Amino acid sequence: MRFINKLIIAFLLLNIGIYPVHACVQSYRSLLNGMIVHDFGETETPQAKFDKNSHDSRLLLKQKLEKAKHIYQKSHAIKDYSDYGVMLIYTGQYTKAQNIFKEIEAKKPGLYATAANLGTVNELLGQDQQAYKWIKRAIEINPKSHHSSEWIHLKILDAKVHAHGNPDYYRTHDILGLNFGTDKIPVKHTTRDLHKTKEQLYDQLAERLTFIKPKDPVVAQLLFDAGNITAITDDVKTALVVYDEARRFGYSRPIIDKREKYFQQLQKKADDKPQKDINLLTIEFFILIAVVLFIIVALGVLGYWLFSKWKKRN
Repeated sequence: MRFINKLIIAFLLLNIGIYPVHACVQSYRSLLNGMIVHDFGETETPQAKFDKNSHDSRLLLKQKLEKAKHIYQKSHAIKDYSDYGVMLIYTGQYTKAQNIFKEIEAKKPGLYATAANLGTVNELLGQDQQAYKWIKRAIEINPKSHHSSEWIHLKILDAKVHAHGNPDYYRTHDILGLNFGTDKIPVKHTTRDLHKTKEQLYDQLAERLTFIKPKDPVVAQLLFDAGNITAITDDVKTALVVYDEARRFGYSRPIIDKREKYFQQLQKKADDKPQKDINLLTIEFFILIAVVLFIIVALGVLGYWLFSKWKKRN
């Protein structure tokens, strides 16, 4: 039994080395209804797919472009040509990418990727009416692409066409038509599932934030909508972070002041609660303990069974 005990101890020490112990500070977040919940991590906020201000991201995009070009030069396949065109978009070579997708459309018309990419590159070139036409075509071909989020892209392009470049248009027009009211508490009036809408909106913002920098009235309004949805589906602390991004992109309507003030009051109650420093093991370590206890019990049962057999023989 001494051998078995040593084996168990060695196994435990070895696995403690594999599963490190983490200390974490428990914080609190306020929900929109005033309830305070425990939190151990950050809730997701809209992020760009690529941060073009980062040297590492720019280097990665350049490498991806060269790789896509090399693959196409070897295969000459339409799919690889399209992938090369996509990387041209990400590296800012819009006209060259547009020509590639026009060429693909002429050779093999009706592909979803071609329609979607022409919609994107036309918008980036300021050709919003053409972009609308191609995104509409893309939705007709594959309405479920991008988590079925292209309806958002179409709404954006429709607004841009009607705005004619006038940023004041967005102060009086709701791009997505979600309507969260005008009170300090955003209220759901849309029939859309907000959890799904949040996923779709974040998906669209990830692409848009890659190409568009502050200030931009379209992105500002989208971020404000994202903040409203986040407040309803998640918590006000995260919503405030999203509101900050909306402000950074130029959102300045009085409603954001009203909601920020109310959310800050709610979150202050959560922040004023005593914070607990939890010097606990990670969830992986809890799993490890369960596994080790199981092994100990199993070895105990096995040892008892072997001892019983030995005793009978002797």
